[in-house]
Amino acid sequence: MTEEFPAGLTAFDSYGQMRKSDGGIEKQQTKVVLLVHEKTSANSKAVRRIIDSYRSTFGTPQVMRTTIPVDVEFFQGAKKTTAPTKPEVEAFVKGAVDYARANGKEKALAEFTDQNGEFKRGELYVYACDFEGNVLAHGGDPSLVGRNLIDYTDLNGKKAIQELVETARSGSGWVSYTWENPQTKQEQPKLGYVMKVDDTWWLGSGTYE
Repeated sequence: MTEEFPAGLTAFDSYGQMRKSDGGIEKQQTKVVLLVHEKTSANSKAVRRIIDSYRSTFGTPQVMRTTIPVDVEFFQGAKKTTAPTKPEVEAFVKGAVDYARANGKEKALAEFTDQNGEFKRGELYVYACDFEGNVLAHGGDPSLVGRNLIDYTDLNGKKAIQELVETARSGSGWVSYTWENPQTKQEQPKLGYVMKVDDTWWLGSGTYE
């Protein structure tokens, strides 16, 4: 069947019964094939070849074919997810800060970088830096850990990390800049929210616009 209709079909086992010529009831296992196709001569002949092949292979004298006109709409691909809202991002970062203060810096940094950890939730991830711009943890791109990004300039010429550092130094706040989205691998506009853990380091996350 796949050779005749490589675009796809559905086949499943079924059970049926029929009345024989002597009046008795014959019970038998059977197959049901669900096939959606355009009404063309070529497809009709392909269905006939499938029927003939089935009858020949299993010695089945009877095969029923039912044709019903249908309207078909096919959906595929991943469902688009909604970007995190600003309140969701703020709550996410505040939760990460609470975790860091409760569990200590070393454990928190490991958790924030863990790709299967509590602080990796779809588009949301946590990054941690000190006030010199050194990356201490990064849930979106662990390869950034250990790098100094203080001089990073985004697509619009903004010194994004410097602005994030200054915002975190004041306690917390939002910064608009561009950054590579780990899911699309493209640099996109982003709203980042940062919050100071203590006088040595801060955390951030954000939502892509």
